[in-house]
Amino acid sequence: MKQKKIKILFRTYGGKVKNRQTGLGHIFRSINLSYYLKHSVDLHFLVEDYGGAKKIFNEYGFTQISSLAKNISLECDIKKTVQYIYNNKIDILIIDKHKTDVKYLKVLRKIVKTVIITDLKNINLPVDILVNGYVGLENQKYKKDNDSLCLLGPSYQILNHRFSKKNKLTSKKYDILVSFGGLDEKGIVNIFLDSLNRNVAKLKIKIILGPIAAKSTKVLAFSKKYSKNIEFIQETKNMHDEISKSKFGFTTGGVTTYEFANMNTPFIVICDDKHQLPTAQNWAKKNAAINLGLLNKSTQKKIEKVITDIVQRKINHFSKAKIVDGLGAKRVSSEILKLF
Repeated sequence: MKQKKIKILFRTYGGKVKNRQTGLGHIFRSINLSYYLKHSVDLHFLVEDYGGAKKIFNEYGFTQISSLAKNISLECDIKKTVQYIYNNKIDILIIDKHKTDVKYLKVLRKIVKTVIITDLKNINLPVDILVNGYVGLENQKYKKDNDSLCLLGPSYQILNHRFSKKNKLTSKKYDILVSFGGLDEKGIVNIFLDSLNRNVAKLKIKIILGPIAAKSTKVLAFSKKYSKNIEFIQETKNMHDEISKSKFGFTTGGVTTYEFANMNTPFIVICDDKHQLPTAQNWAKKNAAINLGLLNKSTQKKIEKVITDIVQRKINHFSKAKIVDGLGAKRVSSEILKLF
């Protein structure tokens, strides 16, 4: 008799929208975890899509995607999620979205095995498995009094499967790799370009604009004027390869910081939101990065200083300790499958 295939539902969100910290981090984290699950389970996605999210899931070969209304109310979210679980006979619910309400978790845990992926120091939630790969937490696995399994620390950070492989020595084609997220709503790429000044002729730079980011007038101008020194691409399907070819990175304080750390590539963090500050501060404490703090009027001058130091080869104090081994998604998927 053929064994029943486990059905897993991801409840996530993201996309292109102004004045809201959505971006694509949660979307890609769901995709990266799905890589280790897709061969043994039936995957479904319930997505609060702010623009472009469903298209990205399709590009990665996922077809069972249902959309929820933007800014859906808690009561409606619970109703729609419960309805989807019953209609599709879902066995496990994986939640990866910002600020999930405890009421939502309590209701859903009563009807389905529930997993939540969180960030920073958020570790007290009523679920079957809590995953938090925050660099400020010690690597540990333990069960709480409410029978929740906690998977904490950068050993459980969910990255693309390519980051699980042993790093090979690669010639460095670029001095700097720039990636400010899928949207770059705050226009940090423009600020970075303004910071180059005369140093642009001395550098080879690659800039990943982001899958749902618009090309600004400044980007178009620089791409024509400095085509020999700056390469612009909209997106990449292989961030591992991009980082391996680069000496330094510039990024915001999200999951990309863990990718640079995995490759032992020194990086500079510019936070585009306050919630990214603790991550940037922890990387700086571990000597893995330079923290330029929250984006403000002085950011351009700070970038100019770092770029000048790179050109003059004054930056060489970074730690080579292996903080992120890239096996987080594999470890998490193994624990999830044990639920059934």
